[in-house]
Amino acid sequence: MPKNPVQDIISKRDDNNEEKIPIRRNIANSPIFRPKTISSPSIPRRPVDYNTALQEESFFSKYLYFIGAGAVILVLLFIFFSSRGVVEIQVTPKSETKEVNLSFVAEKNEVVEGDISFTLFPLSDERTVALPSQGTKEVDKRASGQILIFNNYSSDPQRLIARTRFETPEGRVFRIENAVTVPGVQVEEDKRIPGSIEAIVYADEPGEEYNVGFSDFTVPGLKGDPRFSRIFARAKTEIKGGFSGKVKVVDEKEQSKKKIELEQELNTAIRQKLSETLPKEKLFFENGIFMSFTERIQDKAGDEKGDDIPFTVSGEMQVLLFDEDEFAFLLGEEAGLDVESGVYVANLDEISIEIVDRDLIDIKSDKTITVAIKGKAQFVWPISQEEIKKSLAGKAKNEDVYQGVFVNEFPNIVEAKVLNFKPFWARKFPKNIEKIKIINTTEI
Repeated sequence: MPKNPVQDIISKRDDNNEEKIPIRRNIANSPIFRPKTISSPSIPRRPVDYNTALQEESFFSKYLYFIGAGAVILVLLFIFFSSRGVVEIQVTPKSETKEVNLSFVAEKNEVVEGDISFTLFPLSDERTVALPSQGTKEVDKRASGQILIFNNYSSDPQRLIARTRFETPEGRVFRIENAVTVPGVQVEEDKRIPGSIEAIVYADEPGEEYNVGFSDFTVPGLKGDPRFSRIFARAKTEIKGGFSGKVKVVDEKEQSKKKIELEQELNTAIRQKLSETLPKEKLFFENGIFMSFTERIQDKAGDEKGDDIPFTVSGEMQVLLFDEDEFAFLLGEEAGLDVESGVYVANLDEISIEIVDRDLIDIKSDKTITVAIKGKAQFVWPISQEEIKKSLAGKAKNEDVYQGVFVNEFPNIVEAKVLNFKPFWARKFPKNIEKIKIINTTEI
């Protein structure tokens, strides 16, 4: 008879009724208690392909990465183009073209009622080249230089005749060639200011001993006169150039050729200086430019030809300058325009502006000049680009809005239009006025 499996885990007694230790068996592994495996024929099992699963997960991760990176790039591009945004606006200021035909008198450094003043703007430069000597010759040269003659005697002008003598402390005598009138003493803020005038003096005799450099001078013709100690002179430049003896000479044709070349170079160089240093709000015209040249060749003593001789040409330009606003105001009034709010002439190079009797003028000493103007002048009413930018900054990108700004705040503008608005998605003008560009049609 088969044993009951339960009995395998029940304590048993032996024949002597002694209790034995229970024996515990692995029921699951028992051949008589092993459960049967039940499988479902309708759902067959498929082995898992871990490589395919990993590939699908990697592709999905990369897809999300590229979407995220693209979004970041778009944001950065948006920020980049927004930060580099710019607005360009073209404006046309009010303007009128009028025929002008007038002449006026201008006084140096002073305004004459109803007219305008002028100033002189000096510029200078020099060029030096070496010319070969071609021989020698005997020369006698008198030293010369510029002096300032002072009148500390009277408020009345003092006239000195031609060939008035001027004497150095060493007794060297020099003379002026032409008569001069020295202005009188002026008093400013209780200070006595002597009158003065420039002149050129020449040594009485040739020779190197008259090369006195910078020196003081008395007027020996006034000795015994109260004016003797009150009218005097001082060298403005060195007194030099005196020589007697043999000097080396250069070929005159070569010297003349070099002189022309150097004058052309100087004219170009000084005009370049003018364009770089012209004072603001000042205007000039071609007929108001006075150019002069001087030349000098260094005397070298010697008995034989040879050696190079320094040859120098100096150029001096005196430019007649007018105040731009005064000039335009005068012309605008003559043309019958309302110029109280300001106006300027945009085409000065297209109208005739000339100094009357120009060849008879000593531009350095003359106090007045007459200017004649003729032609069609384009008068333009000024606008402030900075004020326009400030008024537009932060305004809505709406034509009615910004056109209203021009109509209400800038009556001197007759037309305004936006040429460029970047980025295109911006809805307002930049608050940074540096990103707003104003194009004035009269300056194109």
